[in-house]
Amino acid sequence: MEVNIITSKLKNTIIFLSLFFCFATFFVNSKAMTENIISTMLFCFNKLIPSIFPSMITASIFACYYSSKNNKQQKKFLGIDKQYFSIIVPAWISGFLIGPKILSKNASQSDITDYVIITSNAGIGFVASLVGITLWNNIFFGLYLYGIQIALSIALFNLTKKNHTKTLEMNFTHKPALTVITDSISQSTKTMLDICGFTVFFSVVRFSIFALIKVKENSVFYIIISSLLEISNGVLISSTNANNSLAGFFTGFCIGFGGICIITQTLSMCENKICASKFFIVKFIQGIICGIFSLLYVKIFSLCATNSVFTSLSYDTGINSIIINCIFIFLLLNYIKKSIFKHI
Repeated sequence: MEVNIITSKLKNTIIFLSLFFCFATFFVNSKAMTENIISTMLFCFNKLIPSIFPSMITASIFACYYSSKNNKQQKKFLGIDKQYFSIIVPAWISGFLIGPKILSKNASQSDITDYVIITSNAGIGFVASLVGITLWNNIFFGLYLYGIQIALSIALFNLTKKNHTKTLEMNFTHKPALTVITDSISQSTKTMLDICGFTVFFSVVRFSIFALIKVKENSVFYIIISSLLEISNGVLISSTNANNSLAGFFTGFCIGFGGICIITQTLSMCENKICASKFFIVKFIQGIICGIFSLLYVKIFSLCATNSVFTSLSYDTGINSIIINCIFIFLLLNYIKKSIFKHI
């Protein structure tokens, strides 16, 4: 109990200091900070939402519907109970937060860390579309990274899970298909909004740090800080580095690690059902190994990132992005309307 209180106080202190630091930096560099925020928001609408949101809704519907109908057989595949693949596979497709959210909401256990580790990976849309096609101009590299991170999460799950860990018990309530669809759309919209909000916030934190210590762009320290803080900016900055080896390694590291931004969201979502230190350490190890495999691929196939994409990515709007963003905004307004009526 005392540990939880200390952890909560430490988390609140860090958040307060971060907000104060960003607030002070804004007044010193208001114009540049504003441009950074606008650029990050445009990136969210033009690339992040189109690459994640559709698969997030589909995977969420599949996971919620089929998980409530799974059988209770205790057969295992790759060291994982087969009955949980109805959650794990959709989580792999959508990326990062859908799996932990479903686990936290429905698991009866007090510790779901092991299962959060295996479900917390970057989605196929983000890795194949944004990283593979857009940043590296090679879809096979994106698919390779996607497969590597999944394989690593399975390996780390089996290596780090507790020997006495019991089968995870899930308390799903059966719902009609239409209810599952509407609930999944609503939750996916909120999750996507959270992702964009955290992305903007950590972009501001990154800008504030660099404004304080005057780090040169594309320096090693610049890439390290960006990769540790947030995955989207991390892969963008990594892929534009002149040193192809650094670009390859840190692109893979970002995919495997996910960034403090995603880790913070996951911890917040899972509340007291996750061991923060274990989750962070395992994800960091996954990032390092994924970075090594990424570097090997870049070296073997002499792959080069599309360095010119960074300057225009935020402002490059395609018809698919426009359609998906229109749908997202409509669903967001509908979610806000329901939330307001719910609290009146």
